[in-house]
Amino acid sequence: MKNRVRRFFAIVVLTGLTACRERVSTTIGELRVGTPRVDLPTVYPGQTSRSERLELINASRSFRTGRIGTLGAPFTVENAGEDVTVAGADSVRLPLTFAPTEAGHFEQTLVIEDEDGAELAVLVTGTADPIPQCVSPTPCRTSAFDLSLGACIESPTNEGLDCATSNACYASATCHLGQCVGTAIDCNDADACSTDLCDPTRGCVHFPNTARCPAPPDACHVTACDPVVGCKFDDAPDGTRCGPSDCTTANICLLGQCRTVPVPAGATCGDDTPCQPKGRCNEGACVREPKTTLTAAWTVWSPPRHVVDWDSLADVNGNVYFRERIPGEPTSRLTSVAPNGTVRWKQELFLPQQNAVMDGLVMVRKQDGVEARRTSDGTVVWSRSFSTADSLASTRNYARGLGGSMYLGYVRFDAGFPLGSTLLSLNSFNGSTLWQQQLPAQAFEDTSMPVDENGYVYVSTWGNDARRRYLSFTPGGQQRWSVLNPHSGPAAVFGGRVYHWDHWLSETTDGGWVNERDPELWPSGFPRLALGAISFIGTEYVDAGSCSDPTVEVQSRVLKLVRVDPPTSRLKWALEISSPRVGGGLGITNPVLTSRSTVVFSQATDYCSASGQYVMREVSPSGEPSWSCPLPGDEVYSGEGLLINGTYVSAIIPPDGGPYGVRAIALPGFELPEHGWATAWGSPQRDNHAR
Repeated sequence: MKNRVRRFFAIVVLTGLTACRERVSTTIGELRVGTPRVDLPTVYPGQTSRSERLELINASRSFRTGRIGTLGAPFTVENAGEDVTVAGADSVRLPLTFAPTEAGHFEQTLVIEDEDGAELAVLVTGTADPIPQCVSPTPCRTSAFDLSLGACIESPTNEGLDCATSNACYASATCHLGQCVGTAIDCNDADACSTDLCDPTRGCVHFPNTARCPAPPDACHVTACDPVVGCKFDDAPDGTRCGPSDCTTANICLLGQCRTVPVPAGATCGDDTPCQPKGRCNEGACVREPKTTLTAAWTVWSPPRHVVDWDSLADVNGNVYFRERIPGEPTSRLTSVAPNGTVRWKQELFLPQQNAVMDGLVMVRKQDGVEARRTSDGTVVWSRSFSTADSLASTRNYARGLGGSMYLGYVRFDAGFPLGSTLLSLNSFNGSTLWQQQLPAQAFEDTSMPVDENGYVYVSTWGNDARRRYLSFTPGGQQRWSVLNPHSGPAAVFGGRVYHWDHWLSETTDGGWVNERDPELWPSGFPRLALGAISFIGTEYVDAGSCSDPTVEVQSRVLKLVRVDPPTSRLKWALEISSPRVGGGLGITNPVLTSRSTVVFSQATDYCSASGQYVMREVSPSGEPSWSCPLPGDEVYSGEGLLINGTYVSAIIPPDGGPYGVRAIALPGFELPEHGWATAWGSPQRDNHAR
């Protein structure tokens, strides 16, 4: 069945392509080849690879004969120099072999002559990689390359040898049965705000503990971590609001206590917001200037018929990046806009999956590979594809590593069946492979691979046994753990905690689960981690009047912004921000953490319509709405919010179906936190790396 399917595919493809190949006649009844090019699997010198992808097809109804040409070393083709007869409407496969004796890339052209004298040309290629230098990480084992296995094989050696200098975690050690064993060094840094581990290649590693600190019990305290005593609560600044306030009384924090105090006439009232200054109390009422519409710093429109694929992506200089494309077409244009709204450049992309900025380059994750482009002009610096002649690669996720490196995970498929996954570490500047780990019979989940402050990466896979696994690797490629995972894959990491898509928490030290009980909300929304808080959008459904008929109750979706206690993942508070009861549209941009420990997002004002007026909202660390300001225009603000250099950037969609665009809103004084997991992908660079 597999060959019959491939035969049908080859006939269909050739019908469209033969006119494009000069050496293949279009005369009815002639022989054809299923592909103009065959790439044999990569091997090492001394190994042999084989491919049966070359198919000789007879599209006529009568027997046809073709003479098979010859190939020189390192290639051979079966039936070389012989006539091969193919029955009508049938095909035969011509096995090819590749047996190099030295490293390099090889190409030859195979010519097949039809009985009428027409020639069919097939390009045959193969690559032989240099035999790896096998280096054991310890003097207690030797490492030699086994050609039959295609891998470095280790065996014990040097029994009793002093090996302390080969392992940064030992003060003294000797070789025993191939292992370096001895007295471990002390990695205790006497800092209660960190967890101390030892990495054999890097020595002592200290994980920050800040995300293990509990959320404060009330608005008059803030979470802090002291190197001596550990997690603690400090008094919030005097004057912090801790309850309702008006021009008669105010609830404010004084010395860590919430006090109700009288408000004198003429006192300032309300909050100073981006769209409205504070007011003055006059005869018991707060007199304020009316709200103004927020200012658009700039707007860039896409060409007619184009839509915007909004990546919420910016580099450290404030340049913004997004894609424009015509729906249904495989190409798009990567567009860069300067902080002042000037279009810097546009470059065509073919089937991009995701964009990020890593080490000063735009990294474009493609269907089967990745390419790096310059931020200055968008031109390609390097490109990698991981598909081979016998297997297709599907890239799933990538992230920034340490010291100019990046992680990338892809799944290998054959005829739609997953063979396994590969985790790579690549040099960000030239694309070369630093190391790789094979995960047989496992497929990376198409979610994310967060990287913590020390460069440790966390991934999730599905096995061919239908079981999910949770894994972590060091920056040098050593596997830290691989455990069966009853929960969702990792979504974000910061301060000693890994946050998973279903709101379960795990430890960065050993992958152990932290939650005291099951999470209380549906697994929806993107986590945002910061000191003492995790905020995300949760979803639940309630019975409420329908938008078409308020008297008829239907299941209606409700969105909540919540705060979770990091040590336990228990709910601290939940603010309903979109429902039939409180209004607020379901159309929102994903919230972004700010340096004020608040979250900001845009939202439609009408629950029953995504169009109409949109507003920018801020919610305080204690779950209270801070301000709501009208946004300019009647466009729909959508996608992930981008907060950078005092501006909030979002994709916009006109309600009349006009050109899509990108708009920056001036938010002076608003920045991301210095540390944390502040956006859906960690930072404005979307690099899946904790700030």
